[in-house]
Order: sequence, then C-alpha cells, then structure tokens
Amino acid sequence: MTRWRISPADLAREAAASVRAQGVRSLLVIAGVIVAAATLVTTSGLSATLSKQVSAEFDGYQATEIVVGEAPGSDPPAWTETSDLDRVRALSGVVHAGVMAAPATVLAERPPRDGLFELPVQPVDAGALAAIGPRLVAGSVFNPFHVRTRAPVLMLSESAARRAGVTRPGTMLRVSGTEMTVVAVYADVNRQDQVMIGALAPLGALPAESQDGARVLIETQPGAAAAVHDRAALALLPERSEALSASRPLDASGFRVGIESRVRTLVLAVVGVAMVMGTISIASSAVSSVYARTAELGLRSVLGALRRHVFAQIMAETLVLGLAGAAIGAFLGFAVLVATCTWQGWRPVLDPGVLGLALLSGAFAGLIAGVPPAWRAMRLQPVDALRRQ
Repeated sequence: MTRWRISPADLAREAAASVRAQGVRSLLVIAGVIVAAATLVTTSGLSATLSKQVSAEFDGYQATEIVVGEAPGSDPPAWTETSDLDRVRALSGVVHAGVMAAPATVLAERPPRDGLFELPVQPVDAGALAAIGPRLVAGSVFNPFHVRTRAPVLMLSESAARRAGVTRPGTMLRVSGTEMTVVAVYADVNRQDQVMIGALAPLGALPAESQDGARVLIETQPGAAAAVHDRAALALLPERSEALSASRPLDASGFRVGIESRVRTLVLAVVGVAMVMGTISIASSAVSSVYARTAELGLRSVLGALRRHVFAQIMAETLVLGLAGAAIGAFLGFAVLVATCTWQGWRPVLDPGVLGLALLSGAFAGLIAGVPPAWRAMRLQPVDALRRQ
C-alpha cells in the first residue's frame, strides 16, 4: 500500500483551509494572541516615542540651565556687575543670563484686608527673568527699567495670587511694610520651579534684600550647556574663577533609560499574561477540534497517513492560528500607535524588530499549544476512530 507523502506546502494549505472553515470561531480562539501582539507593538512604540519626547523636553529645559554661585569657603570680589554678565552673554551658546539674589520669605497683606501671609519672593534682574521664562495668564513682565529703578512691582504665581486674593494686575500688596504693585500673574515657568509657590520681584526692590547668596542663572542652547559650564566661572571672574562654582547640566540619558526600563518591564508582564491566555485558548480549541474530527483522522490513517502526518497537520493548524493572531494584533497595534502619535503631534518611533518579535511570539504560542492535541491525534487507533463515525 502506498503511503502518503505530504509536503510543507500541502500542510500550509490544509491548515489555512481549516482555519478559514472555522471563521469567527478562529478569531475568538486567537483573541489572546491578538491582544498580546497588539499590546507589544503599541506599548513598545509608545515607549520609544515617549522616551524621545521626554528627552526633547528635558533637553529643552533642564539640560539648558546652568547656575553659578560662590564656591564653599570662598570670599570672591564683586562678580555680578554688568560687565561680568556681558562676558557670559558673549559666550557661544548662551541665550539669556542674569542675576538672582537670595530668595526671601516676607510677610505680605492686601490692604484694606487684614491678615498677613508668608510670601516667598525671588529677586531677579531682566536676564534671569527671561531665563526663568514665566508663562503669563494676566499682565506683563517687568523690564530692565523696573530693575534699574528698583521699582516696587511683583509678579505673582497663580497659587500666591489665590492666597492674596489677587484676581487682576494692578492690585496693591503691602510687602514688609512697602506698597508693591502686582504687574502680572503667571501659571508656569520654564525653569526654577520653586518660584511656582511665590513671586518674582526686580532685583533690589525688596526693602531688606540680602546681597549674600547671589547666583547667576544662564540659559543655553540645546547641546551647548557642557561647553558653557566649563567657561562660565572664568568669564564671570577671570582673576579668581576657582572662587565660583557652576552647576553641571543634568544628563537626560539616564532619565530616558530609567523610563524605558520601567515601561519595558510592564510591557513584558502584560504581553506574557496575554500570550499565555492565547496559548491556552488555542490548545483548548485544538483539543476540541481533534475530538470532533476523530473519524476524519482515523480515515486519513486508513488511507495511508502516517502518525507523523497527523501530528504535523494539527501542529500546522495551531501554528497558522498563532501567526494569524500575531499578524492581526501587530497590525492593530501599529494602527493604534500611529493614531495616538498623530493625535498628539508626535513622530512615531518603532523598532522593526518588534514586529518580527510579535510574529515569532505568536508562532511560538501556536506551536506550544499544538503539542497536546497533536500528540493525542497521533495516538488515535484507526479502528477506534472509525467506530465513532
């Protein structure tokens, strides 16, 4: 009797026909694999995209900020004069530079209301104010004229304005016994987040402003912070640059790696759970299919199919199910990634290897799921199988 010879192409055609014949039931069976592949592609893409966005934002703010102050134990001569600041502003890559006095917490009240409240105030000149970059909701920033004349004006953060009962610019506040006019209210800043709970004032405008602890705030262009950091102290105080200390720009790479690591762990956990569910679903469906097709499998054996042919047929069917689920899931995940990035105005970033990993994971799930039902089908005795017909 002639034994069957079945090629891989025949196996693929039979497996595809079997999956198509089940229609909607096949989609339900591979739902877990679809979810796993879609989750893998979407979250991996969003992780890569967000890390790029976070780095861009980080570079745009934190990595472009340098603060120069006195080194511990030093007693430098004057180093925050206009000529000193002009030398810093002349450095390549510097956008803004200015002086910040030591912050002070003062007692303030809004006449004719009674009741004092504490108000943290940061005195700054026009250059430092430009570097801080307050985002106004009302009013306008004070200018170099206010700084030169030490005008009694204030810019309040939204939280400070709420505490003072200020709803619009032009309101008068009594700060440490001195009448000061609110010229603006701001909702956010680009740097120096501590001013979000207090106020900004022109340098020298506070009644008892301390000259100790002055600092120079420098905003640089992206990528120029490291070079400016190395030359800032020398530009401000050429004769005693060692008496000054410049803060080193923060590195965004470690921040980005930390985000990617946490997201990757979450992705693997979610994908693992979904893939296990998909594998169990495919295996359960394949076992049911073998039981329902017992007579068919027995007839194949009678007609010459070897046990390995039956085993290969069931394995091919579960492999096709796994691959189909992974392909559908990868497509859906990519579509969600593109739609999300388009909505947010981001440029989507996705490693092509993730798509390959999704397909390989689906194929692996299909193969693992196919072993128990294929083993069962291979061990069926043709006579026993045909008796069920």
